[in-house]
Amino acid sequence: MSRRVLALSLLLLFCTLCAAENCAAPPQSGPFLAYSIEPDLAGGKLTLRVEVSFRLKSTRNADLQLPTDWEGNGALNKSIHDVEVLSSHTTLSEVADPAKRHLTFPSGQVVHLRYQVASDREGPLSSENYFRPLLQKTYFQVAGRNFLVYPSLPEHEVLPLSFEWRNFPAGWVVASSLNGGQFCQQETAPLLRASNGLFVGGDFRIHEVLVSGKPVHVAIRGTWGFSDDAFVELASKVLNAERGFWRDSAPYYLISLLSSDDTQGSYAGAALENSFTMFMSGGAALDFDMKLVLAHEMFHSWNPARLGELPESNPPYWFVEGFTDYYARLLLVRAGLITSGEYIHELNAFYYRYRTSAVIQANDESVQRHFYSDQDFQQLAYQRGGLLAQMWDLRIRRRNNGKSLDDAMIDLRDHASTREQILTEPFLTNHFSQFAGIEIREELRDYIDQGAIIPLPPTTALGPCVALREDVMYGYDPGVDMEALANSRVVSAVRSGSAAEKAGIRNGQIVLERSEIRSGDPNSAISLTVRDATGEKAVTYFPRGPAIHVAQYQMDVNKGAAPCDLRPPTPE
Repeated sequence: MSRRVLALSLLLLFCTLCAAENCAAPPQSGPFLAYSIEPDLAGGKLTLRVEVSFRLKSTRNADLQLPTDWEGNGALNKSIHDVEVLSSHTTLSEVADPAKRHLTFPSGQVVHLRYQVASDREGPLSSENYFRPLLQKTYFQVAGRNFLVYPSLPEHEVLPLSFEWRNFPAGWVVASSLNGGQFCQQETAPLLRASNGLFVGGDFRIHEVLVSGKPVHVAIRGTWGFSDDAFVELASKVLNAERGFWRDSAPYYLISLLSSDDTQGSYAGAALENSFTMFMSGGAALDFDMKLVLAHEMFHSWNPARLGELPESNPPYWFVEGFTDYYARLLLVRAGLITSGEYIHELNAFYYRYRTSAVIQANDESVQRHFYSDQDFQQLAYQRGGLLAQMWDLRIRRRNNGKSLDDAMIDLRDHASTREQILTEPFLTNHFSQFAGIEIREELRDYIDQGAIIPLPPTTALGPCVALREDVMYGYDPGVDMEALANSRVVSAVRSGSAAEKAGIRNGQIVLERSEIRSGDPNSAISLTVRDATGEKAVTYFPRGPAIHVAQYQMDVNKGAAPCDLRPPTPE
């Protein structure tokens, strides 16, 4: 695997000259969309000055699309300021939707506009602002979804796209998910390549590596306990495994890694067109969790991006997130990036989290409503979809036709390349029933729509070296309002019959001292020193709900051949 680091010394040039030398003029006829972007550090804060030019086919008016909602963040249009017209005979007017404007102009004319992008969130980098425009003194990271203004066109419409980055401070670099040079990126591609693209600039360290013979750029910021090279190598191996699965190789790919100020051990990421961004808190390691986040988010480059459009209402989160989670684990073990033991351990932990979920029997309507506001509902979609994927894979393999769930996924991708398809639940039901049988109709109704509990798939889904056992487990139940306890240090909302109540915790007690509380962990004791009318006392209890019996997998290498083959061979 060859790699070259783009030395910063080569970048200490006047960037305006670089851009001017490499950027071609827009086409003389036909539609196009072009951006010129310049950083502005006046006043000690970074803003982006953006000029956008475009020509449309045979029309005299168009709606202008501003950023709106993305990754659970709303009102992204608040980062866009001072939208103004620069071209003659062009009128810009506001409409009822704050994320749109209306333009009128002579047919065939090049429309030229200008606007500014400014951060609408102050404070440290955390999950509160990951997916809003990140504009700091020394760097920026933006996405088409949160900083671009463009004419409202179908996102699959192909047209010439160009980005020119001008007047960068000495030493700054820039990279994007579009093809092209550093300070000028040009590509004839669907609008989606820009509107869902990723763009970074500033004091990133840019590395280039070839994956499946295609260039991949990795942009890294921050100080880590691992080398840049180690991260680049891991990310490349994950991407290579996923491209191998899909038998697909994008011409270009961008990965960014930023250090966040979230609590230690926090990971987050998002996939965009031919790109992926990852946020990690301090102390992060190249461990299982990082590998899983990388594999999950990269898989989104295909699911749903290459499989079809998501419906505007009732998107199938169980498929988009759950099937992606299933394949993230599976492709890691197939590629040898995690061990069979780690794979089984994660499947067990995954099923434990599902069985002890506080919302395990919620119907899909509730999951849809709370997906972006409640982590329990969000994780339920991952869990249900992951279990269904494993169950359907086993059923397809049992049909003795040499196929697996892999074939159903590849077939879905192949059809999406030749026809428009909307990934509604009925559509997915019809597709997967061709491979896994009509039983999936009842399973989707029972497990997804109505919320019935999904059993752990049989061990035959994993090969001869895996057996079943049954463990006694507990859901997490602190028994009190933990938010109120942390904020006011007064006990409230003690649940009758809870472990907290049995230990002597009562409403109105004043909390004098408390141990570190590991939210979500029923096996980590909570210790409190409380005071009430009877005096002070120390109380310790485990935040456990009622005991439940949960099936789990266990490795038994003596049952299979040596070496033990965890998975059936991947179908050709």
